[in-house]
Amino acid sequence: MQVDLIESVEKPHEAALLAEAALAHDWLRPEEDAAWAHLQSENGGGEESLSAASDS
Repeated sequence: MQVDLIESVEKPHEAALLAEAALAHDWLRPEEDAAWAHLQSENGGGEESLSAASDS
């Protein structure tokens, strides 16, 4: 199978920015919130929760 690039991306992050709106459709679903809820701490989550999880 051969993949041909149609056009090059002028800005390195352009593809991510273009995909964000399409991905947000799934990210903003209640099911996603429920799936990630276990990573949030009682104080609202954030980096503190992630660093604490990586320490254990």
